[in-house]
Formats: sequence, C-alpha cells, structure tokens
Amino acid sequence: KIARVPFVMGTNADEGTLFVYSAYNRALSAERYKKIVKDLVDGEEVWQERVLEVYPPTTGDNRVPLSKAFGDYKFVCSTRRAVRASAVHVPTYLYRFTAVPSCSSQTPGPLGSFHSCELGFVFNTPDSYGCTFTPDETILSNNMGQYWTTLATTHKLNPPGLVPWPRYEGDRDENIVFATSGVSIQTHLSQTECDLWDDIERFRTDESSADDVALGGSDVPRVVFLVGSVLLGGLLLSALAVWFLSRHSVMRRDSSDLGDLGDLGDLCSQ
Repeated sequence: KIARVPFVMGTNADEGTLFVYSAYNRALSAERYKKIVKDLVDGEEVWQERVLEVYPPTTGDNRVPLSKAFGDYKFVCSTRRAVRASAVHVPTYLYRFTAVPSCSSQTPGPLGSFHSCELGFVFNTPDSYGCTFTPDETILSNNMGQYWTTLATTHKLNPPGLVPWPRYEGDRDENIVFATSGVSIQTHLSQTECDLWDDIERFRTDESSADDVALGGSDVPRVVFLVGSVLLGGLLLSALAVWFLSRHSVMRRDSSDLGDLGDLGDLCSQ
C-alpha cells in the first residue's frame, strides 16, 4: 500500500560534484577515470565503452566527466525511474534545480549546483550554511517556497502568478526548472544519459533474475530494487555515493591524484 498523495522528486544540475571533488582533491588522469568507470559498471567492458562514449575522458581534469557520470548514475537517472514508477499510481512532479549558490566558493572545487544546495532555497535558510541571498536568489527562494506550501495546503502545484508545474507523465517527460534567471519547463531531461543507465540497470536486473532462478526463485532481488527506488532521494543513496567514491580513494590512494578524505563527512552533512 502507498499513500495516495502527490509525490515530488528532483535533482540538481551538478549532483556528482560534491562527492567527486571531496574525494579527489587533485586532477584525475584519463586512464584513472577509465578505471573508475569500469568499476562503476562492475567490470563489464561493453558498458564501460558505452559510458565513455557518453561521458568521454578529457585531456584535462577528468573529475568533470566523472562528476557528470556519477551524478546521473546515482541521482538523475535513478530519479527518472522512480518518478516513472510513481506516476502510474499518484500525481507525481519532477524538478530540476540549476542555481549555483552565490557563496559556493566556501566549498571545495567548482561544485556548481551541487547535491543538497537547493534546501536553503526551499526553506529560505541561507544563513544555515553561512550565506546571504542575492536579490535574484531571494526571488527564486520565495517562488520555490510558494510551490512547496501550495502543495502542502492544496495538493496542487499551481501557485497564483507562477508557472504551473506540469504533472509528470512518461510520454511527455516534463519537469520544472528552478534557476536564478526564472522558472521554466523542459522536456526529456538527460534522455540519452538516462536511457544508457536504464539499459545497464536492466542488464543487472536480468543477470540477478537468472541467478534468482538458479537459486529457486527468490523475490529478494526485486524487493531490493523497489526499496532502493523508494529511498532514492534520501540518506541511503547519499551514503552509497560517499561509499563508492571513498572506496576508490582508499583502494587506489596515491599522492598524484588523491587527497585527504578527512573532511568528506563534514562536507556531505552541510
């Protein structure tokens, strides 16, 4: 059973940067990046090749494509799967937050619109992380607050005077965009990237199902998949993100491209 109430999920434009730049405080080489991608897809070379086609290595700092790949894999595309499943049952709404906090220089690396930075805008609490909003940021925060309070009080997302937030439907694949330049609607967010990660997820699920049949038809893999989808935007996947990148830092530590991970927990709690 599920609660028959509207469901909102969303992601930020730079979901992966907080984790990557916290774990790796120096530039990543192309070769190092390729090894990390291979581990990300469980050593499957065919998927490694496809991921590298979509997120190609660069001659410079490969923390940039790694941040994009990791953010899509763990957050953006998992969120798309979750809202598509939810939309079958309850009114579901998807957002994309692209604003870069004006005080983001207080955090390490070029984080952009990093994981969790939208919370200060939703709740109008820039002081909680030592910031003061610019006039444009104040307008954005006020608009986001109107959407959230209207949802809480009316179960609808059409505040007077603001852009109506379209209900998510898989065929239209629409989402609202929150930016300091204004609020808008877009379609097919990260479609190429998410189609790839969906293919990889189906491959993994099919492999698990084959193992499942061999072991007598256990429902455990399906249950685990459903639970993981439901808990996507919360602490579980954040913890998994930190675990994955920290694992590489510990297993592949060297002075040329890895830094001190001592502040990782503090950064992710901000």
